[in-house]
Amino acid sequence: MAVLFGILLIFGIFYLFRTSLLITTILEKKGAQVSACGMVIWGLFGMKFCWRQEEEVMDVMIMNHSLWSRARPRGPTGATRSESLQKPSEERKIAWGALLPEALHALAYLARHLRLKSLYCDIVLGFSFAPTTGKVYGYFHAIKGILSPISSVSLHMTPDFDRAVFDGRFSTAFEVRYPLILAFRLLRIGMHPPVRDVLFRRESHD
Repeated sequence: MAVLFGILLIFGIFYLFRTSLLITTILEKKGAQVSACGMVIWGLFGMKFCWRQEEEVMDVMIMNHSLWSRARPRGPTGATRSESLQKPSEERKIAWGALLPEALHALAYLARHLRLKSLYCDIVLGFSFAPTTGKVYGYFHAIKGILSPISSVSLHMTPDFDRAVFDGRFSTAFEVRYPLILAFRLLRIGMHPPVRDVLFRRESHD
């Protein structure tokens, strides 16, 4: 039994090491309604976060099926706001400073192993001054022309010369190779006292 468990453990670690991490984000605005969603998928497992004006939703998934879900109304309490405005002590500043090198190493690793899979933008944009709308429309198409050779990038803009408006949808998808090493780096960051303090404080307010 122990041998079988060891084989399964080795296979699981190898599977997670070789499987890339997929990160997707979606930002939408339509009139006064704004929503943002993010999803992290690692092999069979995934997590999805959605922020809307009225609530926040988190889903834990396996094989793209929701395993556990949590929703709560948005809006921090007055106590949470006042606590967040408190100035950090000198000891806390020193602790966060000691954390900086580890965080920079994690960001450098992420930058080396991050690959853009898709970038999509489709917006309706207008300013109260029509010439400004035309100028921004020209800048947008200049950027679109520069990025047009990249097949994973799709940019669209519809100008509205009659009113000030901003609606549309923006989405991205990134792939992180060898995410298990990044997970170990993030775990080391999470073990630092200032990060633990923040996590436990948030959990105590939930």
